[in-house]
Amino acid sequence: EAMDSLPEAVLVYIFTKLRSPRDLLNCQQVCQLWHAVCRDAGLWQQLYVHCFGALPPELKVAIDTSSEAAFTTCRTRFARRYAVEDRWRTGRYSQRVLRGHDSTIDCLHLLHRTDEDLGVVTGSRDKSLRIWNTATGRCERILRGHKGWIWSLSVVQGRLFSGSWDESVRCWDPTTGQSRHVYRGHASAVLSIHATKDTFVAGTYF
Repeated sequence: EAMDSLPEAVLVYIFTKLRSPRDLLNCQQVCQLWHAVCRDAGLWQQLYVHCFGALPPELKVAIDTSSEAAFTTCRTRFARRYAVEDRWRTGRYSQRVLRGHDSTIDCLHLLHRTDEDLGVVTGSRDKSLRIWNTATGRCERILRGHKGWIWSLSVVQGRLFSGSWDESVRCWDPTTGQSRHVYRGHASAVLSIHATKDTFVAGTYF
């Protein structure tokens, strides 16, 4: 009865101290008030921050935290991240080896395509990029165009940027494998790159 008399904001704060989704599911069955609080997307957002430090980009947008769709999205994201962290912590994970490059792999980036297939893009000293299906381990497409080793990758809003020893940055469409743009101007290998919505920053030796 004492817990039932607490303001909803206080209940949300208390529930964010619970580290397991199973604990929240148990709380959801206690009473109607707790059930409603546990189905608020805002709680799952706060729980995500409490456990993992920062919200992923898809949960940072303004949403109606009382809507069923928002609740489902936030809870699913939290549960997936929690499961991954738990598997690493307990050693319960599987390995898949992706083979196909003809030389050293110097960079890798996750694509986050679907819940089942994150998608991986790799850049190699064989001057190619490869996009992999993590669910099957198969290479879906090979991106060629660079004339030197590929050292850096960045992915943002459906665009893939790669930096190379050939002193250029290329922008790719990862769904088709087509090169959209080639950016030149550096006088040395592009060793690092970070892209945002409207721009990108590249770094070289000099």
